[in-house]
Amino acid sequence: MYGNYSKKVEHAFKTIQKDIKDGSLPSVLLLCGKEQFLVDWAIKQIIGKYVEPASKVLDLTVLDEDPGFSQIIENCETLPLLSEKKIVVVRDSKIFTTQSSELDRFIDYLAKIPETTKLIFIQDSVDRKRKLPKAIIKHGKIYDFDQLDKKELISFVNKRFKSHKIMVSPDIMDYLIEETGYYNKESDYDLFTFSNDITKMIALTEDGVLRRETVKNTVESDIETFIFELMNSLSEGKKDRAFQLIHNIASDKSDVSLLVAMIVSQYELMYSIKALAEDRVPDRLIAEKLDIKEARLRVLKPFSMRYTKNKLRESLEYAYEIDRNIKMGLLRPVLALEMFVARL
Repeated sequence: MYGNYSKKVEHAFKTIQKDIKDGSLPSVLLLCGKEQFLVDWAIKQIIGKYVEPASKVLDLTVLDEDPGFSQIIENCETLPLLSEKKIVVVRDSKIFTTQSSELDRFIDYLAKIPETTKLIFIQDSVDRKRKLPKAIIKHGKIYDFDQLDKKELISFVNKRFKSHKIMVSPDIMDYLIEETGYYNKESDYDLFTFSNDITKMIALTEDGVLRRETVKNTVESDIETFIFELMNSLSEGKKDRAFQLIHNIASDKSDVSLLVAMIVSQYELMYSIKALAEDRVPDRLIAEKLDIKEARLRVLKPFSMRYTKNKLRESLEYAYEIDRNIKMGLLRPVLALEMFVARL
């Protein structure tokens, strides 16, 4: 269930909308948060407000290959040609974790950014206790595009269906949100995925009314949530809960072979996370080495810490064995999962 997602503070998408409209957008800003869909939307709003299409090539600079401080400053100091502002976007930069005297000089520069420039940093997540985020808060603003609450999410969904003259009843809306797993804590289901699924449902709706069957046939089952719940149960030694999860997913006729493959993948990641963490590798570098998002690392790392490295290796080897036996037809997938749980 979604639980209570009403927020005490205004969502970042509303705040930045107001700041753009009344001209109070600061010269330096950081856009971050789970909902990168809304981050992309915000960037488009800023560009639409300040950049002339005819000079976009010169007045908009996107630096996404981890530029140095001097390159960022050089672009900020360039005057706009035809536009109201020069927009400099720095995406996914490692400077947020840098510790150097050069960083200190760059932080001093943030107070001197020309009024003709908007410097925009884009990150998935940031540690606000570090120097650069603190400086951005002092000289500009951080917009954290967190998950939408239920009212905002319903508005997001309805707007897209209404633009195609498709009606969604309240009970179907509730069913749709529940099926997506958007509010499941472990789920990676975000607005990018939701938007894509809405596009599919619009294409499948012929009579102007969204129906339960269309939702069921479009929205993928929340397999990742099942995987994380299973891993949590196993790591806490709750085998009865793990068996219940297996029976529930099997009764839904999910592809159990796919589930086994995903479990193997999770144990591979957990083993690698455990090994790197024991070598005192920072979380950011662990995520980078394993090519996973830091948000996913934050979910998996506690699981891996509940095991010894030897136990994880043993579990992984058994998972490989189970997977091979399924592919060779020696074990039925559901039985294989049950055996896996029983042996751990």
